[in-house]
Amino acid sequence: MLTAPSVLRVEDGGGLLGFLAVDSLVAGRCCGGLRMCPDVGEEELRLLARCMTLKYGLLGLPQGGAKAGVMADPDAGIEVRRQALGRFGSALGEILRSGWYKPGADMGTTNADIVWMMLECGMVVSSRDSQERDSGFWTALGVIAAAREASARLGVRLRGSRAVIHGFGSVGTELARLLDGAGVKIVAVATSRGGLVSGDGLEVSALLDAAAASGSRLPEAFPARRVPAGEVLEAEAEFLFPCARHWAIHEENAGAIRAAVMVPAANVPCTPGGEAELLRRGIACVPDFVANCGGVLGGTMEFAGIQKSRIMELLPEWIGCLVARLIEASAREGRTWRELAEEFALRRHAEIRRAAENPTLARRLLNLGVRLHRAAAAPEPLVRRLAERYFERLIADARF
Repeated sequence: MLTAPSVLRVEDGGGLLGFLAVDSLVAGRCCGGLRMCPDVGEEELRLLARCMTLKYGLLGLPQGGAKAGVMADPDAGIEVRRQALGRFGSALGEILRSGWYKPGADMGTTNADIVWMMLECGMVVSSRDSQERDSGFWTALGVIAAAREASARLGVRLRGSRAVIHGFGSVGTELARLLDGAGVKIVAVATSRGGLVSGDGLEVSALLDAAAASGSRLPEAFPARRVPAGEVLEAEAEFLFPCARHWAIHEENAGAIRAAVMVPAANVPCTPGGEAELLRRGIACVPDFVANCGGVLGGTMEFAGIQKSRIMELLPEWIGCLVARLIEASAREGRTWRELAEEFALRRHAEIRRAAENPTLARRLLNLGVRLHRAAAAPEPLVRRLAERYFERLIADARF
């Protein structure tokens, strides 16, 4: 097996299929999304795997950070997509069957894709693991909560403000829906094929209908001013929500961004130099793994059987609490939000890893409970009550 941190090239007789990047292991295991992009690369996945480690550490979840990528077109037909996933899964079969790496849906893939790939590998997939997760919605819900808390402390009103959404896939569309409901005007959006800009605001319901029908070809299908995708970053707005791929913001374009607050739904949206330039210009930057950890938190709560209505109550409250504590600690210690958040997440992750290697009786009982729940052999009402208390303690212990 690999020693983390590592990148495994996934190949078969037909050539290179993609990569698996592993940043950390907990009890010899790791997990993280499997994305589909024609040009996905090693460095990108390395960065994203580290971001997963930071999320798990921030939330106190006993998981190692990883990220995989299959080199294929996510807009291709289902047969082409499944062929690529089948080859990738087959080449990675031993690792998947051992449970050493557990994949989840990510950019360009769905939970149904992941379940299909694992079944093709000859794995038994439990009903808990095969249930559809609403990761895009949970990510967007957490991002809104982070934006609301950050803006309140910075004196920027969310309702009545303007927003740019750079990336309009499963997370970006959910974000647009939630922002519209919160009274925010969407003035620019972008997909991989271009951007749309309207100072008066884009009509969100029509925009979402067009996105559902045309996918990444949205800029060609919607009646608004078309611009290159990168140009939407320069639109005048109070909020910028990066929802695209890594390093969309860098030293060359950070100087043109006019938002007051950046709240990433994407992982690693800025190069270090790009974020430094935003901070130098006085633009508030919520760390990516803090703002978008709702996808992990909400999905894990769903797995635990907590009802969606209850997650919708708890998740925004908890992420808002994390952001508030982070801002307070930054003001108290005179350090950046990212410095404090990364230091805490890595320290907590190391503690979790050590505890997993030397489990107490309580941890062994918890692990047994998870296995029973996965096999649908534990009483659901009891699991829900215990799970809610478990997550509440994890958030309460997150002190920067």
